[in-house]
Amino acid sequence: MGNTNDKPFNFKEFLKTDRAIRMICIGIALVFWFFLKMSNAYSSRVPIDVNFTLPEGKIFSNPPPQTIEVPLTASGWDLIGRSIRGRNQKVEIPLEGNELEIIVPNDMEKYFSEILGNQFKIRTNFMRTYSFNVDKKYYKKIALKLNKNIQTADQYQLTGPIRLDPDSVILSGPKKIIDEIDSWETEVLTALSLNEDTKSLVPLTTPSNSQIQVKPKEVTAIIGVEQFTQKDIYVPIQVINVPDSIQIIPLKKNVKISVVVGLSKYPQVSPDVFEAVLDFKDVDMEAMKSAPISIRQRPNFIDHYILSPENVEILVSKNEN
Repeated sequence: MGNTNDKPFNFKEFLKTDRAIRMICIGIALVFWFFLKMSNAYSSRVPIDVNFTLPEGKIFSNPPPQTIEVPLTASGWDLIGRSIRGRNQKVEIPLEGNELEIIVPNDMEKYFSEILGNQFKIRTNFMRTYSFNVDKKYYKKIALKLNKNIQTADQYQLTGPIRLDPDSVILSGPKKIIDEIDSWETEVLTALSLNEDTKSLVPLTTPSNSQIQVKPKEVTAIIGVEQFTQKDIYVPIQVINVPDSIQIIPLKKNVKISVVVGLSKYPQVSPDVFEAVLDFKDVDMEAMKSAPISIRQRPNFIDHYILSPENVEILVSKNEN
């Protein structure tokens, strides 16, 4: 025989019970209580974004605040509504640009009231007074410093230093800050496996101090690239600084110089643009068997070279008076 106590739950029958009626009454009471409480006035501090503005050519000595906590009194509904809407408004507060700007709570109240509305009461007696030192905006032209990660393809090289256009920027801001800055850096320019001339836009680094402005915001990097090859030339050895009483004769008349040069500069590499010298001051007077060769003159576009030989054998004799 089945258990007569296992009856399915009947919601309609439950609503007729004293327990259900008490629960409904309590719920209705809580709703009325909540609405009543939310209709009461409450005090709170609400953060509001602000933007203090100055006339053209003026600047703050130190950055002004970007957010002010405004003490307000309003109903709970209004405070919750503003919290839900979020801080999507910014208050513009214009200043005259005097050397010392002072703005009192009563002056700020009208700007905040415009975005808050009449339902919010601003408690100005709990607000602070703000003061700002104002300077003339100072301008300075400074050189750029390129941060780079540049690699050419095999058998290619840069034709020269990377050029920036423009090669300088204009900084503006408080004089005491600008005077300490001598150069400005770019973001890192990365270019890999280059095998042709390239132009790239390079952004400048963003100032860490909001008082500083940089113009322009980006520059053009001009990168010259060309293929290179090796060239060997033979340069006569010159003997210098030899006393009149001594005669030095190198057993080799020429020295080989091997250079790596771009194709555009290849015709400019010739023996007459180099000067290979044997300097008596470098001769070991005890051995007097060999002497080092040095390159005293070379084209400025030649950074590296190989000298062969680096030392030459010499004959030393004394001149008869």
